[in-house]
Amino acid sequence: MLYPHSAQSKSKESSQRNSQPPTQKDGGTDKVIRDTHIVMQFFVDWIREFFMKKILVLITLTFTTIISLNFINLQSSMYDVIEKDVRNRGVQIYAHYDYFFNPNVINLNFWNIEDDKTMADIDRLLFQFAELLKDKSYEKVIFSFRFNKKFFIEGEYFKKLGEEYSYQNPVYLIRKFPEELYKMNGNKAFGTWTGGLLGVLTKQIEDHKEIHKVWYLEDWAKSK
Repeated sequence: MLYPHSAQSKSKESSQRNSQPPTQKDGGTDKVIRDTHIVMQFFVDWIREFFMKKILVLITLTFTTIISLNFINLQSSMYDVIEKDVRNRGVQIYAHYDYFFNPNVINLNFWNIEDDKTMADIDRLLFQFAELLKDKSYEKVIFSFRFNKKFFIEGEYFKKLGEEYSYQNPVYLIRKFPEELYKMNGNKAFGTWTGGLLGVLTKQIEDHKEIHKVWYLEDWAKSK
């Protein structure tokens, strides 16, 4: 006996089941991918943190070494000059290598001065500092005001100042100093005067005053 209706129903149901889209029975594959990504991100972050710490330690050690070398080789000598002569106290000048890296160039970085100090005090401090370093050789010595470079002298002349200070008349050193001074572009800051002794002496003293004015006096007065 035939049952056409039932056969058709079963065939239809089978067709519907076959036509239904496949469904994912579990999320196992996605979970593995997610876990792998988490583990990889953990290691990436750990490696980044590890090397960042190493870099920070290296930077700190390098900075400390640079500051220590500048202090030991230059600033400690400046402190000695200031402390050994009470007339030098009240002047704040930092002596360091140019850019703190170049050991061939000294930067005399003027910072502050007490109101009772004079240009003669700065001259004496400079000459005494040169005397303390007379056994060393440098390419040049730069005169700055709070890292703003103004002038420089050749290292050979700085050495000569240190060698002559113990016996040379300080007035003579002061008079001749402007002739040895250079602007930062390499041009002479002042010329050489000729003529009568009185006239030459007057012009040399005027140049000497101009050095102090440009080096630190104008900027220091503005910063007060």
